[in-house]
Amino acid sequence: MECFKNWKIEVNKKENKELQRACPICLNETLMLIPSDVVISDKEKKLKIIGDNKKKMALISCKYLKKGKKVCPFGVNCYYKH
Repeated sequence: MECFKNWKIEVNKKENKELQRACPICLNETLMLIPSDVVISDKEKKLKIIGDNKKKMALISCKYLKKGKKVCPFGVNCYYKH
């Protein structure tokens, strides 16, 4: 995970919007990162993991709304509880 964090820091410095939301392995756009020690190739397994993760996130209050802000900058793309 440390390698990924360092990669994201460097990408964010370059202000390249396409790379900021890209997977470090395949460079496809991604809106969600789920930490894992292995790459999940099976599509059904991947969709189940994503669905389970979204359910867990939906139970956690959005940090932007917890800070007293009335609007979340991620809008409908936020996976946290509003």
